[in-house]
Amino acid sequence: MNIEFTNSVPEELRNQILLVSGKQSVKWGNVEYLVLKNNDIINKAFQIRFGSYCSPFKDVIIRNNLLAIGHQGHFYLYDLLENASVLVLQVDGYFGHLYFNENLFYVTGSGSIYCIDERGNLIWKNSSLGVDGILIERFNENRIYGNGECDPPGGWQDFVLDNATGEPIK
Repeated sequence: MNIEFTNSVPEELRNQILLVSGKQSVKWGNVEYLVLKNNDIINKAFQIRFGSYCSPFKDVIIRNNLLAIGHQGHFYLYDLLENASVLVLQVDGYFGHLYFNENLFYVTGSGSIYCIDERGNLIWKNSSLGVDGILIERFNENRIYGNGECDPPGGWQDFVLDNATGEPIK
């Protein structure tokens, strides 16, 4: 299965598009689509509405029946079986990257990491890791290794976090 962001979808799919950005986003003027394809045939199309452009980063993870999307300033968790939004989370600053480990989603923004379970519950948030980008390099046992840009441009600092609490390990 291929997953692709696009600015338009074929006219014949217009009535089958599912809104993943939540009911509150209907008033927002910008639109992008996410399509799921098999052999260039679109199986499902999703609409993401947003207020303004704030990030070049986009990411998608499909896990069991969940579609996880990071886009502009938000993280969306959508149940593909129920065709229902599970979570719409506005991230601090902008969406950066999306990771999945041990049944948990990790969402990075400009200066924060969010840990979210598969039911859409926020487990923890750490907002003290950077100001213009957070990268997770790896997960190891009970730790998260990464770096955050604390002094742009180029002022990246490594961190190690407890993955149960998000607190730094010294």
